[in-house]
Amino acid sequence: MNLGLASMFTFLYVFVYYFGIFFVLYLIARWRDGRETMVDPQLGYKFGLNMFQYISYNLILIAVTIAFIALFSSWFGGRSINEKSLRIGAALLVSGFVIFFIMKLMLNKTNQDTSPGVGRLFMGFNWILTGLIAIAAFIAGIMGLFMELFSSHFASQWATVITLLLVYIPASIYFGKQVNVRSVAT
Repeated sequence: MNLGLASMFTFLYVFVYYFGIFFVLYLIARWRDGRETMVDPQLGYKFGLNMFQYISYNLILIAVTIAFIALFSSWFGGRSINEKSLRIGAALLVSGFVIFFIMKLMLNKTNQDTSPGVGRLFMGFNWILTGLIAIAAFIAGIMGLFMELFSSHFASQWATVITLLLVYIPASIYFGKQVNVRSVAT
């Protein structure tokens, strides 16, 4: 199965993670906290928990993307479902949910409700990243329409584009609403 586009987006995540985004986000969180009259004593701890929760949420999105690509490729291309991709997707999904809920439980024991700056920062970053991926998938779909890629030869590419749209547009809408709700609440 060709997971080229999904692999590219996965590599994009890894590249963004390990080459400085979290460091920059941490500097932004510290800078914003330094401007407040009351300094947040749990800022570093909450930053780490939010970072792991952010990674686990995106792991869930990647898992759903891999599973949907496997399903849609079989529907559009007439091939059988790639069981290995479904197993990988299921493993990523379960591990992502476990990590997500552990971080959620740990965050509930912090002062996240009274000092929501770090959570808002990560919600905003999630919104931007999922929105960028949804826009890229939309552009790829429109390009495919204009390039007349309707043959079964391109089934996996269409499955990837449709999957990315189905997974990342709702995720971007969710994070956009969360950013709006959290900014109104503070």
